[in-house]
Parts: sequence; structure tokens; C-alpha cells
Amino acid sequence: MMYMSGVSDLRHFLASYEVANRKVWAQRLDLTPDQLLHLRQLLDSSVAPENRTYRYDYFRNNCSTRIRDILDEVLDGQLQEATDKGPADATWRTHTRRLTAPTTLNGIVGYLGIQLLLGPKGDEETTAWQEAWVPMKLREDVASLQIIGPDGLPASLEASVGLWSDSDREPEVDSPPTRGPWFLLAGVLLAMLMWLGAKGASAGRRGHGVLGAAAGAGWGLLTGLLGLLFLAVHFTDHEFMYWNQNVLIFSPLGLALVLLIPRAYLRGASSAGLRRVTGATLGLLGLAVLLWILPWTRQGNGDWLLFGLPVYGSLWWVAHRMLPLTDAPGKGALPELA
Repeated sequence: MMYMSGVSDLRHFLASYEVANRKVWAQRLDLTPDQLLHLRQLLDSSVAPENRTYRYDYFRNNCSTRIRDILDEVLDGQLQEATDKGPADATWRTHTRRLTAPTTLNGIVGYLGIQLLLGPKGDEETTAWQEAWVPMKLREDVASLQIIGPDGLPASLEASVGLWSDSDREPEVDSPPTRGPWFLLAGVLLAMLMWLGAKGASAGRRGHGVLGAAAGAGWGLLTGLLGLLFLAVHFTDHEFMYWNQNVLIFSPLGLALVLLIPRAYLRGASSAGLRRVTGATLGLLGLAVLLWILPWTRQGNGDWLLFGLPVYGSLWWVAHRMLPLTDAPGKGALPELA
């Protein structure tokens, strides 16, 4: 993703934030004339035609880290020296979950997408220096930073601070919200839909069979395409999506279910192929659970595990216990649904 830096008129900038109902804090820094000149030169260079376009990175090269790096250069590395010390009791995922907590339908989609695609690298502990990818964290670091002035004595970097644009939005939460019960509830509802469809199909009720077939085919298509995506990202530069254990929940094997589940529901009978695939997908989910239990391999995907367990458990039960295996040797023809 190629982004571009640019220059904006302050009045227009503040007006855009007011329209978006967002706050703007202004920090005045206690810099020497030489440091201010250096800062201006670096800022001018960053928006020059040959430099203004850059490869965006959600965590390591965004609008906040670029300001952090410029300030650090002006301060001869004092900002990084003060903040790049040991873990900050937070991961990349911690702030992502906290700051994308959904309040609207669009927010829910974005939240689910980010949490689904973020791999185990997102669960690495970060330092305060790395946390500055969040603008509010950078503001806090600057406010608390003590720098060595021209006289050799420590002094506060922040000279003053003011609120230039206010907002009546709810304040950001301090910790990620708990979403596990909602994921589990969604998984149980989908599992019940598939179970009820199979129960009706086994009794010869075509409407139930069609409903179960549609739900199963949709689920298989979604999981299969996501599984292919999790594999394809390894051919890109999106390192935070590498080795995503969610591929064990949303597996390319799901593409086989697109055909096998409708066939089973519409004919009221399981097949050896469906039993093998549902057994394999349940086994992959079990492996994902094991990786989550082990602390050194744990990925922050517990919510998705809660969602997947009832779904894959239900599919396995339907294929192995509810629907008869009528294509086995010695069995008769498949029954026709009324």
C-alpha cells in the first residue's frame, strides 16, 4: 500500500477533524533554534516529490511513526533511548483490539477482519518506542520525556499543551473488550442451523435440507477462500499475516464442503468423503486449540476458536452420527426427499 505525505492548511485540517468529531491536541516542544531549523528541514524533505510517497505499514511505518522518527533524529536519538527499553506490557494486537472496538456495523466488519488476518507476529510484546505507532502513545511519550538541553541539564521536552479541537466521542478504552461470549454464541447459532437442517433432511423435509445445504455451502466457501488467502499472503510483504494459525480454523479444505454438504443435505445421507473432510477439519481445529494452550505458540485467536468449536463439532456430528452412510458397500440407493 503506497501512501503519500503532504502539506495541509491548518484551518482546513482542523475543520476536517471537527466534522469527523475528533480531537486535536497541540504540543509545543521546547526545542532550540537549531533543532527547530533541523525539524523544518526534515519535514520539508519528507513531503518533497522524491520522498512523499512511501510504503505504508500499519504498525511500523504510519503517520505516527514517521513523526516519531523525525523527532528522534532532531533529538539525537534521545526519544528512542528513553522508550526502547524492555516490553511495555502490550502487544501489537492489544492496541489494535482496543482501538478498533466496534460501535457500528462497519466497525464490526473492520474489527473482525483485522483480528482474523493478524497472525502470531501481532502477539509479540512491544516496547514503548514501538507502541508509538499509536498517536496517543507518542503524545504521552513526548509529554513525559526529559531531554538534555544545551546547558547539559535535563528538561521537559513538552513546553505546553492545548486542545485545539474537541469531541464528544466516548473516550478510548484502556484495555481490549471481552468478545469471547459473542463469538461462542455466533458459533452455537450457526451450529444449530446446520444441525436442524440435517435433522429435517434425514426426516425427508426438503425445506430443511435446502436451508442446511445453503448454510453449509456458504460456510465452506468462506472458510476455503480465507484459507487460500492465509497461504497466499506468504508471497507478499505483509509479515504480520504470516503463519496465521487461523488457517487451521478457516482451511482450504472448506472448498470441498461446498459440494459435499449440499449433496448430503439434499439427499439426506452422508458420504465417505464428507466424513473424511469433517474429520480432518475438526482435527485441524484441535491442533489450533493445542497451539493456543501452549503459551510459547499461543496466538491471540481465542475468540475464533470459540466460534469454530461448535460449528465443526456440529458438522462432524451431522456427517458421522445423524445422516446415514448410504454410499457404503452393501447399502441401498440413496432415498428421495419428499
